Amino acid sequence: MKSFAVALCALLGSAQAAPVSFTINGELGANPARINSTFDGASFSGSLSFDDEALLPGSTDGDRSYALTDWSIDVTATSGEMLSITQDGEPLDSGSATVNVFGNGLIAFDIFEDIDNPATRAEERRFFQIRFEHPQPGTPFTPLTDLANSPTLSADAAFIAGLLQFSTSQVSTPIVSATISGSSVPMDPVPLPAGLPLMISGLGALVTIRRRRR
Repeated sequence: MKSFAVALCALLGSAQAAPVSFTINGELGANPARINSTFDGASFSGSLSFDDEALLPGSTDGDRSYALTDWSIDVTATSGEMLSITQDGEPLDSGSATVNVFGNGLIAFDIFEDIDNPATRAEERRFFQIRFEHPQPGTPFTPLTDLANSPTLSADAAFIAGLLQFSTSQVSTPIVSATISGSSVPMDPVPLPAGLPLMISGLGALVTIRRRRR
C-alpha cells in the first residue's frame, strides 16, 4: 500500500508542466525624436521564460496571459555601447506573455524594467514590447510548447511590431525586425491515466475495509 502511494505521488508530480523558454533576436530602427540616437540601428538578443500552466488573473479562452519568470535582453549599438533589460529582482520589474488564442493568433511579450537610477523618478522604467504572428494567420500558438519545440514553426513565425522605450518619459524606438526560436525543449507533461480517479477511490475503499477488519 505504501509503495502504491509513493508511485501515485510520483505520477502526479510528473504531470507538472515545465517552463517554456524562447530566444529572440532583432534590430532597432531610428528614434523619431532622435532620442537615444546612439542606439539607432542597434541589434538586440536575449531570452525569456514562463510557465504555460500559470495563467494570470483576467485570462480568458480568447486572451491568455502568463507572468514571465525570467528575462534578459541585451541591446548593442553599432558603437559597441550596450543596454541590458533584465529581471534582477528590482521592485518595478515585471514581464508578461499574452497569447491571443482566437483573433489573429498573436503572441506578445511585454517587459518593464526598473531603471533604478537615483537621478530619475523611482517609478521610471524601460519598456520592451514585441509581437509575433502564427505563420498561418488566425491560427493560435496553442499549446505554446509547440512553438518552443518546433524549429520550423518558430522560424516561420511572422514579426509584427515592437518597440523599446528607454524610459517612461521618452518617445519609443521602433523594432524593425525580429525572430523567435525555442531556446530549450520543455518536458511534455505526462498525461494522467483516464482511470486514475477510479484508482484513487478504490484505494480509499481498501483503506476503509482494512480499518474495519481491525
